Amino acid sequence: MITGSDLRAARLNGGVSLGELARAISRDKGHLSRVETGRGRQVTPALVRDYERALNIKITPAVDEPRAESDQATTTDVLPALRSAGIGTLVGGEVGEMSPSKASTAELVSCFTKADLSFDRRAAARAVAGLLFGAALLEQAESWLVGGEPPAGPRRTAGIGYQEIEQIEHAARVFRAWDHRFGGGLRRKAVVGQLTEVADELRDFEHPADLTRRLHGVMAHLAATAATMSWDSGQGGVAQRYYLLALRAARAGDDPGFCANILAGMARQQYYLGRVTEGLELVRLAQDSTSGRITPAVRAMLYTREAWAYAQQNRPGAFRRATSRAEDDLRDVDPEHEPYWISYFDQGELAGVTGGRLLDLARQTPKLAGEAATWLGQAVALRKNISLRSAALDQIGFAEIRLIQGEFDEAARLGHEALNTVEQTQSTRVRVKLAEFYRQAACTTNSRPVVELCARIRPVLRPTPAL
Repeated sequence: MITGSDLRAARLNGGVSLGELARAISRDKGHLSRVETGRGRQVTPALVRDYERALNIKITPAVDEPRAESDQATTTDVLPALRSAGIGTLVGGEVGEMSPSKASTAELVSCFTKADLSFDRRAAARAVAGLLFGAALLEQAESWLVGGEPPAGPRRTAGIGYQEIEQIEHAARVFRAWDHRFGGGLRRKAVVGQLTEVADELRDFEHPADLTRRLHGVMAHLAATAATMSWDSGQGGVAQRYYLLALRAARAGDDPGFCANILAGMARQQYYLGRVTEGLELVRLAQDSTSGRITPAVRAMLYTREAWAYAQQNRPGAFRRATSRAEDDLRDVDPEHEPYWISYFDQGELAGVTGGRLLDLARQTPKLAGEAATWLGQAVALRKNISLRSAALDQIGFAEIRLIQGEFDEAARLGHEALNTVEQTQSTRVRVKLAEFYRQAACTTNSRPVVELCARIRPVLRPTPAL
């Protein structure tokens, strides 16, 4: 049975605000909100059809098995290639000629990336649009986290050397920095293309053990970047598949810290979709499976992901305990002994995540708004100009807190500053957050500065051509 949560997940996965959907299907936004949150409104077949028509996907209920993610017409071309590599369970529950456990990571990545690159963005998003939820997602993550690589078949012996792998590793860092800086999917296909090359290299050639490990490592980093870029482009289902492939590659490269980072990314995606239980389970899987093998910065980041779940569950006591542990671990960080990819997690990041989650709590308990404002103010001041996406989210949150506090002139000023940052990024997540702020601002006050801010926001929220 399809629930309101399923409808909400499908809408957020497509990067569509509630207001935009309401206008598209000529329905009352308040009614849709009550349906999605389960407040006394049932999901009707007609409403499901309206959602499917507007979002151009097939919606199926979240159950403890892999979801059917699109109708046959949209998957006819892509599924045979994916089944032949044994990754049918990644794209709709159909198991092909060999299971993922019998296919190498390189085979899985090579086939998936080539299928991704073979279709335009809209067709690819339809083909693998849905997400895995519940046991289907958790069991997939657990099995790939502990599983090993199958024996390699005959391969050629002349592969790349150490100079080439250093160049590829440098390219992976550049792609990651680009995504962190701007957000959106502006270089997504370039990342996927490089990922394909690395996968083919591992699949077709033999290498020394240390070079094989490094190739798996760079494959994990590229796949994780492809995941965040896909998510930022509104392709949540594609992003989740790249996260899972990155997890398996990081496991093959014996990098428990990056495995934890990938699971944290997967958890964050679940939180955005309102799937708090699955998100928290993924965080705990990361904590349990990497105990004693991760650095203080990675441990602190995981505590903030745990705190995120408690905030969404309206558990301020548990939230504060987890946040306090993150602060303690962050004080123990020695940058020289931390992996490069966790360098983003500094005091500014901690302040942004903590303030954002206190904002979640303040919506239910307004007396927490002052504390949220303190943290978000720190985040805005400390955030380095290397992550426009994170800076924009912090600034929008700071403006919303001032709305909650009734400081409308200050909310408008902060909102204009946030828009200056938003306009520099193509992130779908940022625009969803901006749309939420816009709805609250428009409903909260008729203050002239806020009205003028809303007028400036409206054109920014208009759909833009696909990248």
